[in-house]
Amino acid sequence: MTPNYDEGTIRTLDWQEHIRKRPGMYIGKLGDGTASDDGIYVLLKEALDNSVDEFMMGFGKKITVEIDQERVKVRDFGRGIPLGKLDDVASKMNTGAKYDSKVFKKSVGLNGVGIKAVNALSSDFIIKSVREGVAKVVHFSKGIKTGEEDFTGIDEPNGTAVEFEPDLTVFKNSMLAFQGKRPSRFQMFRSASSYRDLARKAEELLGSMGLWEKRYEPANSISYGEQRKLEIALSLASEPKVLLLDEPSCGLTASESADITSRIRNLGEDITVILVAHDMDLVFGVAQRIIVLHYGMTIIEGNGEKIRTDPKVREIYMGSEEIAAKCSM
Repeated sequence: MTPNYDEGTIRTLDWQEHIRKRPGMYIGKLGDGTASDDGIYVLLKEALDNSVDEFMMGFGKKITVEIDQERVKVRDFGRGIPLGKLDDVASKMNTGAKYDSKVFKKSVGLNGVGIKAVNALSSDFIIKSVREGVAKVVHFSKGIKTGEEDFTGIDEPNGTAVEFEPDLTVFKNSMLAFQGKRPSRFQMFRSASSYRDLARKAEELLGSMGLWEKRYEPANSISYGEQRKLEIALSLASEPKVLLLDEPSCGLTASESADITSRIRNLGEDITVILVAHDMDLVFGVAQRIIVLHYGMTIIEGNGEKIRTDPKVREIYMGSEEIAAKCSM
C-alpha cells in the first residue's frame, strides 16, 4: 500500500526542537570535546558574543567567565539587554538580531541565533539583564521557558549575565566523571584533547557497559535500559570501593535485566556491590551474601542456596509457590 502524502506527513518543528534535532546547522559538529571546534566550546563562544559586541561599542570594559564542572557563567558590564526584549533575545528565532546600525556598528556571531542555540542545547539556561537598578531574569530548560523574575532597586552594575549547563553527550558525561576526581577539573581553559588518558578510560568504561556505539548520542535519547547502564558507568568512573545500587533492573525488559545482571557480575572483586532489589534473577545472579528483610526486620541472611531453601522466606517474602518454585530453579 502506498503511504498517503498529505498535510499530516509534513511536520513543522518549534525553534528549539529544530536546533536540538539539527545542532550541526547552528554550532557545527557536536563532537566529544577532544577538538577545539567541537560544539561544546562553540556554546561558550556564542555566550560570549553579546559581551564582545558591547565591548566593541565601547561599553563594558570587563567580561567575567566562570566554569564549574559543566556549568558556565558569562557576565559583561555593558548596557544590559533591554528588559522587555530579554525573553525574545533568548528564545525567538529571526527576532532580536543585532544588525549594523548606530547602536551596533559591528555584530559578531550568528546575528541573534547563537544565544538561542545555547539555550536550546542546555539542560539549564538562565539569562539576566541589569539596567539602572532594575533587572529581569528568565529561566529555560532545553529552550523551554520555565519562569521569570523581575527585580527593582538592586545594587548591581549594568550588564548581561548568561548561565548555562550544556545538555551533555554520553561520551562527554563519562570523561567529566573521570575528571571529577582530579585536580585538573579546575583547569578551565585546557583543551579536552589533551586528556588522552581520560578518553581511553571513558572508552574502556563505555565499552564494558555496551555503550561505546552510543558515545555521540545525547543521554536523554538512548533507551531506558541504556540509561540505567550509563548511570552505573558514571558511578564507576569515580573508582569507588563500594557501589550502591537501588533496583538497577527496575523497569527493564527481561533481556535488558539479564544484560545488566551479567555486567554487574563481571565488575570483579576489586569493588563491593551492595544492592537493593526485588528481581530474583538479579539477586541470585550476582549476590554472594543476601539479607532478606520483612517490615524492616531481618528474616535471614546467607548465600543464595540458603535463601532459596528457607521455608520462611518462601512463605513470607517470596509469596506464591510459583515465585518460590522459580527461585528454586
